[in-house]
Amino acid sequence: MDNLVQKIQLPKIIDQRGSLSFLESNNHIPLNIKSTSIITNLPFFSKNNMFTKNKEKEFLVVLSGFLNIRIRYGKFEEDFTLNEPNVGLYIPEMAEKIFMDFSPNLILLVLCADDLNK
Repeated sequence: MDNLVQKIQLPKIIDQRGSLSFLESNNHIPLNIKSTSIITNLPFFSKNNMFTKNKEKEFLVVLSGFLNIRIRYGKFEEDFTLNEPNVGLYIPEMAEKIFMDFSPNLILLVLCADDLNK
């Protein structure tokens, strides 16, 4: 399962106070989280720029706005839209990704199976 690109629905609890979504490593997502980053204020020229190859597994969650992303993994190529904070995209290592389009208010949470300080 952990070598397939996949959208994953995260648990969501709704009550009068609002919504809460959460995840746990190796439970809700198929990776052991070693680092996190938040991407904001992407420049317009980042769209359709070039494919980048993942060295490690990643899980992307859009916290605000939307992201259209294209993933290439071997012979597999597919476009995905992320626009809900309780739905993320699992990307296995060695997959290539490109941001096709995104909103100006994009806030992207990136969970990675690698330590960014290496």
